[in-house]
Amino acid sequence: SSYAASEASFNSSFHGIRTWKLAARTRQLNGLNQALYGKFTDFSLNLAGTSVRLSFAYEMLSIGILLFALAYGVYGYFASSLTLGGVTSIIGLISILMPSIVELAVIPFRWSEARVALDRVSELLEEVPLGAVSDTMLGPIRMIDFEKVSYGYGADSIMLQDISLHIESGVLFGLTGESGSGKSTLCKLLERSYTPCSGSYMVNGIPAGNFAPETWAARVAVVAQDVYILNGSLLENICLLVDSVQEAERAVELCRRYDFERFFQRFPQGYATLLGESGRKLSGGEKQLIALARALVCQPDFLILDEPTASMDPGMEQFVMNLLTEYKRNSIVLMVSHKSPLLLKYADYAGVLENGRLVCVGTPADLVSSDNFFSRFLQQ
Repeated sequence: SSYAASEASFNSSFHGIRTWKLAARTRQLNGLNQALYGKFTDFSLNLAGTSVRLSFAYEMLSIGILLFALAYGVYGYFASSLTLGGVTSIIGLISILMPSIVELAVIPFRWSEARVALDRVSELLEEVPLGAVSDTMLGPIRMIDFEKVSYGYGADSIMLQDISLHIESGVLFGLTGESGSGKSTLCKLLERSYTPCSGSYMVNGIPAGNFAPETWAARVAVVAQDVYILNGSLLENICLLVDSVQEAERAVELCRRYDFERFFQRFPQGYATLLGESGRKLSGGEKQLIALARALVCQPDFLILDEPTASMDPGMEQFVMNLLTEYKRNSIVLMVSHKSPLLLKYADYAGVLENGRLVCVGTPADLVSSDNFFSRFLQQ
């Protein structure tokens, strides 16, 4: 039904809030939800209100009937018109009455929870990352520095500790390590979804927290491990909605320049192909390819990739790595991967995370010559 389709699209858009925020496209998301789902949200709120009112009326009616029956039973007993069985029935009615009273008391809390949830959605869309205290002008990113950066949820749950890292433009930097070693957390620190507990994060020698989200998003792009697919067309997913004809034409032109069209032309209606809720019509590799196209049409100076080829076949993976090798010439590319042979072939420098610490950094050849996760994997 149209209601079910609207609900699916509405839920899909909010599941990708992180993607929208990193691309500084929350204004477009708000516009989409207002234009397409405004009636849906109004209907949902009205439906919730009606449900609360009906529940309230039903419970009040139930309580009224039961109170009347209880009063009648007590009167009959004292008037000697009720037996012991009648009294037992009254006790049974009281046991039924109590759950109804409890249910009635809970209704206001349910309504409050619904309102809080909606308010939280608004907060997530409007939230400014911690540390963005000013909007310093950010030129082309040429240098990224972590100095003794640590992150965790308290003294007993440190996930990353004393991470020091220096990456310059023109480099493809590979990051590897066992599952749970902190690779994705480090990516979230680099993209500024997380704020370090200690240490400094410098970009071109300036604290990263000085850059406002819109300024930052114009220079940085992220391909996350879990790819978000909008319930829309291929072009809408590449652009995260289309503000103008010029923007659409520019995105298509860049896809041609980077040769994505060799894959996109296989789609039944090309860029107009509807991808379905959460990209149900796509393979895992196609989702990752769309996420990479979405990142590259922004022409970022700093590209962060978290397992970008994990679901790709060998042919698509080679295309992506050749593209990244070309793209890195005027940018910084940081790529997380478990595939040590891939990093050995394409990475200029690499780092190994073990138990939340960056145990070694160097060229792939340097890492092979020492004992670490990278070298042990290649020896298997």
